[in-house]
Amino acid sequence: MPASLERIDLVVEIAGRRFEERFACPCEPNSETTFSWDGKDASGAPSKARSR
Repeated sequence: MPASLERIDLVVEIAGRRFEERFACPCEPNSETTFSWDGKDASGAPSKARSR
């Protein structure tokens, strides 16, 4: 990562919903995160979108 990097913005859009997370830097090499989705769409109903 370049020394000038201030943060990483992660955006996930699924089933009409948007999830955002920000990670401050400096970041550790090979850092990971986990995204958990409740399976619901923007109206709160169970989504028919497939998840892995």
